[in-house]
Amino acid sequence: MPSHQLTLDKGRSSDTWLLSWDSATLSLTGPSGELIFERPADRAHRIIQLYELYEEGKVSFATSIGPLTFKRNRAAAQDVRELVLAGLRADPEYRELQKQRARIIIPLGLVAFFIGGGLFALYCWWASWAADPPQGHWLYSIGWLIHLVLLVLLGLALGGLYGSYLTWQQLRRVRRVERELGENPADKTA
Repeated sequence: MPSHQLTLDKGRSSDTWLLSWDSATLSLTGPSGELIFERPADRAHRIIQLYELYEEGKVSFATSIGPLTFKRNRAAAQDVRELVLAGLRADPEYRELQKQRARIIIPLGLVAFFIGGGLFALYCWWASWAADPPQGHWLYSIGWLIHLVLLVLLGLALGGLYGSYLTWQQLRRVRRVERELGENPADKTA
């Protein structure tokens, strides 16, 4: 039965929470001993926030009171990753949900990258050869707005690409589990 003492990411280091699970249930107990939640172990992977787990190395849960994110704990993160993989193996509905999510987010992220990056690149290309406007031109009065729009476009491009990448990583985990189980991912994408 894995059991880990965790500290909230933005909490006091003296407050330790107890995360434990066995083959039947996963439970989180607060610093004062109160039970925060208890879930069936075979469904616990559904409340674990995957970005924090795989990209940040932190254990985080989506709860009714909001996300509970804990400071990095390598041993706990490794055990929770194993719990997530076991959940992926046992839950075809969740795997299908992750694939549907990926079919939406990956193209949207790529579209955001090309639109934001394309408009940013077009402005940079134009600004590289266009002559400076004369002193007192109206463009000088909205220069701050142009800078803001350029930052938004760059953020859109990079955020879209990063979102697509993270979703693709999760899709790879799902497909790896399906290959281990002997399922053919191509059969279900129609």
